[in-house]
Amino acid sequence: TGVAAAAEAGAALPFACDQVLIMQAHAAMASGALDEAVALGLAEVGGPRASPLTATAWSDTLGIARSMTGQLTAATQDAADGRGAAEVIDPFGLRDQAVALEALIGGMRGLSVAVADLERLRARGSGPDPRIDIWVARALAWSRSVAGDRTAAVGAAAAGGRAGVEAQHITWGVMALHDAVRLGDAAGAREVADDVQDAVRETEGAALLETMARHAVVTSAEDPEGLGEVATAFARHGAWLLAAEAQAQRALLLARSSADDRVVSWASVLSQIWEARCDGPCTPLLASRPPAGLTARQLEIAQAAARGASSAEIAEGHVLSVRTVDNHLGKVYRVLGLVGRDELAARIGPVLAGTVRGERRG
Repeated sequence: TGVAAAAEAGAALPFACDQVLIMQAHAAMASGALDEAVALGLAEVGGPRASPLTATAWSDTLGIARSMTGQLTAATQDAADGRGAAEVIDPFGLRDQAVALEALIGGMRGLSVAVADLERLRARGSGPDPRIDIWVARALAWSRSVAGDRTAAVGAAAAGGRAGVEAQHITWGVMALHDAVRLGDAAGAREVADDVQDAVRETEGAALLETMARHAVVTSAEDPEGLGEVATAFARHGAWLLAAEAQAQRALLLARSSADDRVVSWASVLSQIWEARCDGPCTPLLASRPPAGLTARQLEIAQAAARGASSAEIAEGHVLSVRTVDNHLGKVYRVLGLVGRDELAARIGPVLAGTVRGERRG
């Protein structure tokens, strides 16, 4: 294998093994195997071969993967660790990437970052290799979004993505272009849809990137059922934050089209369940999600019941009476148009297990 060959060449090429494994992690991300990418990163960051010389590269790789799974607190720490390691020794010139990644993830958490600092990073540039510039552009996009300037946010993401794709950094370029979809409305998606599709045609087996391209297309078309399919695909990749966002978009479009309230509520509930797998997201698409008509407590009780807990067990765990639990479940059944626990388990159980079924149609 490539890793074995790199290990044999270790004396002459001391970073070969790390380079091969990092490429494997990036390939796993692009293919939609985010759990595999995270596992590789965790094994190397804290593993026996960990070296200060490659600490920033590995911390950034892990942070990128975890940000898409929605584990934003951990991803923030990964980026901070990468920046700290680069301040001690930075053989690959990755400090600016770590700084930008930290700001980017902060933007996904709704945290304000000094745009002027990022502008200085962009002005300095990374020379003939624009990889770091892509991350600075993404950080600028999310920071401008937090500041309330959606137009500038979409423009920064689109420009960074196009530059990355042109330089043949397809994966990172597509992710930047996809930010324009996540930060903009249908018009923002239309601005980049052709670019994303053209870039993805240059790849093979990049299932996550293909889903991102599909997301741009259905967002630009304001297609709620297409968004439901995209959300399901993101969930299958383990990209829980992206899944929650796409389902939130679907719920909003359904609400605007005066769809049945139960269909809108189900879309919002799916988004909330997937968001619950994340840690601390605060993104424009999640903020746009219409209410499901259920309280957080009711949704929590519904999930416990879908997992098979009895009303008595739920009551004990939540310090409630059995009657109160049953009243909450009755509200859940009415809002979602379900008949009893068996149907609740059939609908929500697979979502909780990560084995997502088809969408409920109106």
